[in-house]
Amino acid sequence: MTSYNIYQLVGVPENSSTEVVRQRIDKYKRLVGDTPTDGERKILKEMEDKYEALLHRVNDFREASIFAKMVNEKNKQMNANYRLEHNQGSKRKQTKKFNLKPVATKVVAGVLVVVCAFGASKLVSNHMDKESQKYNVCVEYEVQKEDTKDKLNDLFEDYGFSYYEVSGAYRDLDFVYAGDVVIGRTTKEKADELVKAGLGKIISIDEAVSLLGENNSLSGEFREYANGKSNVAFFVPEGKTII
Repeated sequence: MTSYNIYQLVGVPENSSTEVVRQRIDKYKRLVGDTPTDGERKILKEMEDKYEALLHRVNDFREASIFAKMVNEKNKQMNANYRLEHNQGSKRKQTKKFNLKPVATKVVAGVLVVVCAFGASKLVSNHMDKESQKYNVCVEYEVQKEDTKDKLNDLFEDYGFSYYEVSGAYRDLDFVYAGDVVIGRTTKEKADELVKAGLGKIISIDEAVSLLGENNSLSGEFREYANGKSNVAFFVPEGKTII
């Protein structure tokens, strides 16, 4: 059985930051939902285990780098002292010549093994692409008083704002505000629930891109669609035609 490193497992380049890796794991968690299969649960555990190992390697490297810097600074000082005594003439006994070498070389070389290659595993990427196809219904949704960014992230795979209830200097980017109008892509089941509750309206992908574009809020698959690069087969609402 093929063994994948954490970067290959989550499908990101091997120079990605730990934050990007964490985001990818969290996205996979959202995609598999609350009732993952045995296979998905096994993949999640492997992701978490290898992510923890990655954090340990990063922390070890940081500590080693600090130590290496201290030793190299000491080496520089010792070399400087030797040159000073050497140049003061023959009356003072010449300090023993040290063959000093920077100690960071092996440390850095060890880390290069972790971060200098590129590649992505089809194992998770294909699964995530398949799951992403399910989020093919565009919904216009007005933010409610109790809503948070986390709730919107759970509801929509991608979303942007077509209207800001609070804007400019008064808006805190870490919050959403009741009255904001969000356009997101979600599953048909979730879209139908929002419509039934009177909280959302299903619109076409072309309407979604147009409204988000007017507010400079295109992101994710909406931006991909606007640029002609999306692979998602979007749901066409009844009475709508594909342009």
